[in-house]
Amino acid sequence: MNLDELLSKKIVSLPPVPSPIDRVDRELDAMWEALRLGWNDAEAVTRACMSNLLIYCDNRTQAENVRADLPYVLQEHPARVLLMWEEQESLQDDIAATVSIHFSRLNQGLQVLGEEVGVACSANADQRLPSVARALLIGDLPTALWWASSRPPASAGKLFDELVRVAEQLIFDSLGWLNPPKGILAMSQWMLADRGQHVVYNLAWRRLKPWRKLLRETLDPVVLPDAYTHATRLELQHGPHALPMTWLLVGWLVDRLGWRPTEGKLLSKSAVMWRFNAPQGTVTVQITRLPEGDPVLNRLDWHWQGQRPGQATFTSSGDRKLDVRLHGEAEPSRALLAPRNDRATLIAEQLAHRDRDRLYESALAISNAMATAVLR
Repeated sequence: MNLDELLSKKIVSLPPVPSPIDRVDRELDAMWEALRLGWNDAEAVTRACMSNLLIYCDNRTQAENVRADLPYVLQEHPARVLLMWEEQESLQDDIAATVSIHFSRLNQGLQVLGEEVGVACSANADQRLPSVARALLIGDLPTALWWASSRPPASAGKLFDELVRVAEQLIFDSLGWLNPPKGILAMSQWMLADRGQHVVYNLAWRRLKPWRKLLRETLDPVVLPDAYTHATRLELQHGPHALPMTWLLVGWLVDRLGWRPTEGKLLSKSAVMWRFNAPQGTVTVQITRLPEGDPVLNRLDWHWQGQRPGQATFTSSGDRKLDVRLHGEAEPSRALLAPRNDRATLIAEQLAHRDRDRLYESALAISNAMATAVLR
């Protein structure tokens, strides 16, 4: 395929080619030069680069999935990318590197959106990754660590500690954690020890944005005066792998309403329950996992007493909408579009935000107390 054919695509990603680890910059320069020579001399080849992006994956399969997302991420946030993973097969010298570039066509010329360095390591050599990463970063640019592993970052020990030390921003996704209580506990304790040195984002928090908006608008005291102040029971249902996200929503609600956990326990492999001390008395919250379905929060039933007792049922429908029905009503009283953004879109949006999210940090702190109650 020649250059003109390649440029029929919006973003062009050259196939990764092997490179000695100590010649990565030279190999990238050679790619730049080949691109320039293959293009019209009268038009420029420029580079856009806003930050360094470190990515850690558990294995090659994860890394390939992340690599497929990179063109969409880099289109919104140009960066030098260091994509690291643990190789299951033995490697000569324990570390192997590849280089690639991603570029697009402008009105006049080409623009390189990303320089990608792939770094595979043997199982017994992952502790070398931080030093390799430090040597390949572009100085004077901010650095973000995208922890794409399925393990909670804080449970990875020294490897995570060393990688996050060179970054200002940490992005991870709690979706699919095998042991949500331990994962939440580990991350909240790490953030407590971090004392705000890093800007931390969990993609699950962004997925909850439509839920938080609809809950705020529906249960506003002006609309339903007793819903907050006389709440008695919340029941939530989610699909497989969505417990950490659902847990986080409860943490946000509990933090905003000033409730404090007094009891928590696993009722079964698919259900967990808490009791909270609230100004109006005890509030019970139960989360139940459905046997099948998408990894999303499906339903929330909010019960309250007071002068006008009631129930509001929030439901995620298959057409990517959230709606709410008040008890006894046949039709939804309110609905909200809730697009399920793909991972690349979520990552690109998060990279653009470099301020701490105090609301998320507070929700995670309460989630920590909830995890402690369950594991007690």
